[in-house]
Amino acid sequence: MVINTILLGLIIAIVFYEVTEISPGGLIVPGLLAMYFARWDWIIYTVGIALLTAFLMKLLSKYVLLFGKRKFVLYILVSLVLSFCLSRITSYIPASWANLSIIGYTIPGIIASNIDRQGPLKTIPALGIVLLLTQLVVWGLALL
Repeated sequence: MVINTILLGLIIAIVFYEVTEISPGGLIVPGLLAMYFARWDWIIYTVGIALLTAFLMKLLSKYVLLFGKRKFVLYILVSLVLSFCLSRITSYIPASWANLSIIGYTIPGIIASNIDRQGPLKTIPALGIVLLLTQLVVWGLALL
């Protein structure tokens, strides 16, 4: 079922991109997030880390020349460091926050990279739409 969800998410993301020319946070991202559809707190936390990463990279790009693969790798590294730091901070907060986790180590960085290219007002709604479409198809196939 995991491979089916990722594959469906990939296909729906490609079709969505071809129709709208808006990337839904990366092609593989909606399928991976759909696997955790029941954990909305993790999805929101992952997107939150991505938004914070995009903001920090925007600040950093004012002082450092960033482009190409190095910029993409830096998105991944910044999101990993943010996730690690926030997980350490939340370990001292009550138990309800201790269960928060990002989905995948690279997912927030991929989303942040897309936010940088398209802006959050295109990327986040597109991600939500493709995520919901993917989950609806998964549920539909489960009924068959």
